[in-house]
Amino acid sequence: MDSASSALTVDAANKGNVYSVGAAVTAGTANALNGVVVVNRGRNDVEAAIDKYDGTSDKKTTDGRTKLNNMSKVAVKSSDESNQLAVVGAVSVSAGSSAKFAAGGSVAYNEIGNITGSAGEKKQINKAAINNADITSTDDGKISVNAIDRATLTTISVGTSITTGNVAFSGAGSAATIKKDTDTELVNTNINKDKTNAATVQAAADSQSKITTVAVVAAGAKDAAIGAGIAVNQLDADTNTTVTNGEYKVKGFTAEAKSDSSILSVGVAGGVAKTAGIAGNIGVNLLANDTKATIDGAKINADGTLAVFAKSKDTLQNFAGAFGVAAGGQTGVGMGVAYNEISGTTESAVNNAELTAAGNDAGVAVNERNKDNDNVVSDKKRTGVIIAADAEHNLTNVAISGGVAVSADVGVGVAGTVTVNRILGATNATAITI
Repeated sequence: MDSASSALTVDAANKGNVYSVGAAVTAGTANALNGVVVVNRGRNDVEAAIDKYDGTSDKKTTDGRTKLNNMSKVAVKSSDESNQLAVVGAVSVSAGSSAKFAAGGSVAYNEIGNITGSAGEKKQINKAAINNADITSTDDGKISVNAIDRATLTTISVGTSITTGNVAFSGAGSAATIKKDTDTELVNTNINKDKTNAATVQAAADSQSKITTVAVVAAGAKDAAIGAGIAVNQLDADTNTTVTNGEYKVKGFTAEAKSDSSILSVGVAGGVAKTAGIAGNIGVNLLANDTKATIDGAKINADGTLAVFAKSKDTLQNFAGAFGVAAGGQTGVGMGVAYNEISGTTESAVNNAELTAAGNDAGVAVNERNKDNDNVVSDKKRTGVIIAADAEHNLTNVAISGGVAVSADVGVGVAGTVTVNRILGATNATAITI
């Protein structure tokens, strides 16, 4: 493309909404049984790119590289917004003089990605790239490459089993998985390589992911009632901005990777019976995201500020309860188990690159945490070459269990809670230059 002044926009966008509701109701005078399962699975790859041409056209440039001259604007953007809702409910009731047994189960599952795929197919990919291109710009030109990703999963399962007979069992399970990559690339690209500094360049990957999971279960019977609930969540969403090789003479340059991920899990189980009430709840939450901004082998000269940022925020909240009540009987048992883990690396890295920045601009805001209190964050503007990484991890776990036995003779109430919370990972800002 060669003209007095030109603009080019490459935009790929996807928006997907999936809503599923399942319900089962069973009533009987002797036994009552039911079960319901809802599953949502999806993977939608999105890519917006400028790259070399490998065809045979007589207009093909040397080596097939894309050439864009005197550009006032080049904007490459990929975006994905995915929303999934799965709701299930099961009610099982047996009543009457012949009532013996009531049982019900409900399972809800949401997935983005493909956990059953091969190694290269497990994750959903959202990618924006300018690769193998030679670009010149106007003095006030703007070159941008942005990958933006938003994902929300809501998973709810509710189960209730009640009988005037001997035994009631109710189970509910909710699970959600997000496996995705959000990538922005500038690879083997030159911007204003042979002219004076012009244009601002922004390369950014921005990912937000939210999982909300609820599992509630209750059972009631004359002799024995058992309620069991489980909630399992896994969030593996990597966000990467990569600048590899190439030469840039620009006014300002920013490479940024930013992520904001959260898991909210709520699980409640209850069992009430005359003789034995038993309730158990299990919660497993894994939040493992890498957020990286990398410049590798590039030569960048900026008249203003050159910034390499990686920012991540991870929030994990787990609330669980299990209550077993024997009203007039021997044993009430409530047991809860929770495992919560946040891990991943937040990193800004410069490897074997030549970076110079004169700082002739207003600068960019940089998160700076108070050395005596990490919760105090300022956003002072800095100029020149900036390499910064900032990670914030928040983990909240509340687990309550109760076992109550009310008896005129001997009653046993047992309650127990086992919780493991782990925060792992690393936050790095490094520069290894030639």
